[in-house]
Amino acid sequence: MTDRQALLCLPEELRNLPQWCIAGPDKAPYLASQTGLYRASVTGDSFTSFEDALRIASQLPSDHGVGFILKASDPFTCVDYDVKTEQNEPNPDK
Repeated sequence: MTDRQALLCLPEELRNLPQWCIAGPDKAPYLASQTGLYRASVTGDSFTSFEDALRIASQLPSDHGVGFILKASDPFTCVDYDVKTEQNEPNPDK
């Protein structure tokens, strides 16, 4: 399954909301302008559609993806599962 196919498996209710952005290599949210990408504020209202985010991300290096911005008013709960390795595991002693 390609990344695009996996994204198309997301619930339609999420895909229909204009709360999408580009996920940069640092996982931060970005939006596109005529001059390139710029860091987006998660409290802003100027996000994009799912299809536009997919289109823009497909034109960027493979370390970019798409992201969804949750709002307090959303009826959704999301769980973010990260792959942990010895190099990036959290240290409970710190």
